[in-house]
This record gives sequence, C-alpha cells and structure tokens, in this order.
Amino acid sequence: MSPLLIIINGHPGTGKTTLAHRLSKELKLPVMCKDEVKEILFDRLGWSTKEWSQKLSLASYGIIDYVMENALSIGAGFIIESNFIAKYDSERMKKLIEKCNARAVQVVLHCNEVVRSERFRDRSMSGNRHAGHHDLDQAQEHLEGEKRIPLSIDIPLIEVDTTDFEKINYPEILDRIRVI
Repeated sequence: MSPLLIIINGHPGTGKTTLAHRLSKELKLPVMCKDEVKEILFDRLGWSTKEWSQKLSLASYGIIDYVMENALSIGAGFIIESNFIAKYDSERMKKLIEKCNARAVQVVLHCNEVVRSERFRDRSMSGNRHAGHHDLDQAQEHLEGEKRIPLSIDIPLIEVDTTDFEKINYPEILDRIRVI
C-alpha cells in the first residue's frame, strides 16, 4: 500500500499544530510542524529581523521536504503542518505526492475570525511563543494576509471548523483519514 501523507493547513491560530500532534499520536505517524522546525533553527542560528525569520521559514520547508520525501520513499506515512499558501506550495506538494506515489489528504482548519484573532494575540503575548517569530510585528499581516485556501491538489479534502475546540469530532476526522 502507498504511504499516507496528511497535509494540515490553515491560518495562524486555527489549531493546526495541536491537531497535527493529536493525529500523529492516534495514527502512529511522524509529524513535522514548520514553526517547530523554525524554532530549532532560531535556537541554533539566532534571530533578529522579520526578514531573517522569513528566510528561516524557507529553510524550514527545505528540511521538512527532505525528511518527508525520505519517509514517503521508504513507504512510511507522514504528517506535515504549516500555514501553506496555495499559489506557492501547491505545485511543490503535488510533485512530491506523485514522486513518492503517496496517498494524500488535506485537512484545512478554519474558525471564526474574531476567535482566531484572539488566539493569535493571546499566543503572541503569552511569553510561550519563540521571539524569533516576530508575531507582534507581523500580527496584521498574519491576520489579514494571503488566504490559505486549500492547496490546489486533486486529493481528498477535510475541512474542520475549530472555532470551538470542544465541538471538533476527532473520531470522524480519523475515520475519514483511515479510508484514504
């Protein structure tokens, strides 16, 4: 059977990382979250400007793509999580899926904009977020920026409203993924 690739996408503050780790645990699949990789790079290389943060975002994608392709090429499933932008990331992911003959599903998270803005602000102000992200400097950009529409790839799509985390039907999401 072809390896399974789960792509988790959505705006900042929708709960992508939380869902990615939950699916990883439930499905026993490795997961790489862009911001977590980026934070390792911040800790090793330092952080300074918004432009440096953006360069490390690109480096993070390179690392994730390398690990993901290696996993998929040996038949191992994989979960990738990021705030993808369709016009930049669709073709790259499509080529990877084809090259590795992977079964893939895209899970797109969305929520009420007021709730998302509050989550983003709370996360940025909590002191738990790595300073290298420059969230407060980029808040407006993150909240009003490029729309994270689903990637333009012909794979199954699962949309999840995360406005109220208590109402998310995790067993249904898992069931839908398992039949891919």
